[in-house]
Amino acid sequence: MAIKHTYRLAGDLYDLTYARSQGKTKGRNVEVEVFERDNPQEMVLTDECWSENWHGMFTATGEQLFVEPNTWGFVPFSHAFAGYGSEPTQMENIDPSYMAVGLLDHAMEDLLAQAQESAARHNAVIDAAFNPMVTTGDAAELQQQLSRGDILEGQRGEYFRMEMQQLPRWMFESEQWIDRDLDMGTYNRSVAGIREQGVSTVGQQAILSTSADRKFVAPAVQLQHLASVSTGHILQLIDVLDLDLKVEGHEIRPSDLEGEYSVNVKFELIDPVLQMQNREMGLREVQQGLKSKQTYWAADAKLEDATGEEMRLVRDMIRAQPEVIKILAAQVAKEFGIDQMLQEMEDEAAAAAAGQGAPVGGMGGPQGGGAPPAGMMAPPNGNQAGGGVQELNQALTPNVFNPDRRGTQLAG
Repeated sequence: MAIKHTYRLAGDLYDLTYARSQGKTKGRNVEVEVFERDNPQEMVLTDECWSENWHGMFTATGEQLFVEPNTWGFVPFSHAFAGYGSEPTQMENIDPSYMAVGLLDHAMEDLLAQAQESAARHNAVIDAAFNPMVTTGDAAELQQQLSRGDILEGQRGEYFRMEMQQLPRWMFESEQWIDRDLDMGTYNRSVAGIREQGVSTVGQQAILSTSADRKFVAPAVQLQHLASVSTGHILQLIDVLDLDLKVEGHEIRPSDLEGEYSVNVKFELIDPVLQMQNREMGLREVQQGLKSKQTYWAADAKLEDATGEEMRLVRDMIRAQPEVIKILAAQVAKEFGIDQMLQEMEDEAAAAAAGQGAPVGGMGGPQGGGAPPAGMMAPPNGNQAGGGVQELNQALTPNVFNPDRRGTQLAG
């Protein structure tokens, strides 16, 4: 069950009760009393009660507003304890107050002592800054002289400042002890982004921050439970009320649920150092064939859509193929209106290549004193055509040294 104790406007209560009295409840059997007040802005204290079967609302004075069946089938509230409390072992009756304990409840005494330390230090500073003046003569005369100015008339030693008490050093160190106790009992200040004294590297600070976050493991587990229950209630409402929702481009309908409302929400505490180690170990297991890529993505890399990532990698491989690149380039050129220009450039290049590859003869043949045919030219490394291993690697530029491949004919 759940009871919501809150203030509502009299006008809102009138709308709630009047709508139910007019039969706008889809045939449900509702007991209702129309709530009317002269001032619609009047704040009225109400109690709204929920159970799995019934839903009702009453005023704080006991006046019934309406009672109706709960057609949702669940209580639209969920609660959990933070995990910092514990029930006494010899308690006869159940008392939830022992479990409803916050992070600071156990540290209230330390917080009070810290406030007292701050007040005492502040008073000491005020006393030192405004140290009273003492005189061996008439105090009224001293007061008159102070009112006339800062220069006093008198003999040496007649006026002097009251001696202040010297506070021991341990009184100021006690506040550090209280701060350290608060850090251990509540949460470390590194969570707030404050670097610890003596910590100089990013890795050390990350380790301390992760260790401090473990203080919130118990509340995180409770939040997981609350989020799971509340999300399941949302899915059940979509199914019961026959809703068709669209959120950020994603649609959900009752037909998508098929009566299944189970949801499991996780808030994981990620240790950066441990996550890096797991990813390195997972990569080695993938290379050795002991783990699939999808398992690595899901378990080690914490990737939600492993199947989608695999499909995206396949698309990248397809786009990297020369034939696909040529097709995409032609399509983009057509969109820009330069496809005809590119086709003419390709035709000219093909014609030039065909002219250079024409049969050798006439002025360019051996009879004309020209260069010999390409098939009769000796390779750059001195090997004769067809007489051994051909040169495969070419220099990047004419200035790059290309060594001889001597001895390659004798290999094997």
